[in-house]
Amino acid sequence: MNNNDEFHQTVSVIIDLPRVYSPGESNRILKTAGANLNYDTYSFYRKEKAPAWQSETIIQLKLFLSGKLVDAQDPIDKIELEYPLATLDSKYIGQFGALVDEISNIFGGALTLCGNKVSGKDVIAHCDKLSSELMESWGEEPGSKHLRIMIESMYSG
Repeated sequence: MNNNDEFHQTVSVIIDLPRVYSPGESNRILKTAGANLNYDTYSFYRKEKAPAWQSETIIQLKLFLSGKLVDAQDPIDKIELEYPLATLDSKYIGQFGALVDEISNIFGGALTLCGNKVSGKDVIAHCDKLSSELMESWGEEPGSKHLRIMIESMYSG
């Protein structure tokens, strides 16, 4: 997560894996957990159609080997799970926490958020805190159309 991002656009959780996983192993594990592979990137999609201003994905995954970003066809030793907090209805926060726990448990890896070891419940509490900050600072809930317009206008030329 970008600490300078006043809109809390994403929340990133890291899973440090206990060993290097082959592409076949990681593919099987992630697909079993419900991930979709598109153009070398794994994502977890929402089940229903998203409003045009909201993210279609619940989680985007970034894969790493020895600190270097790699593609799905490469071995991995770390996974970053990105949750689009600002552009997704907060009803998905619980699902994010549950998926983070599930994936961490399947791989046997340690979860970290902002450099601290956490659980899925800690991730949910962190997202709830950021959602509160959005509502208190901007008067908008995560996933609202107006918040998306504010983000787009802030970051467009």
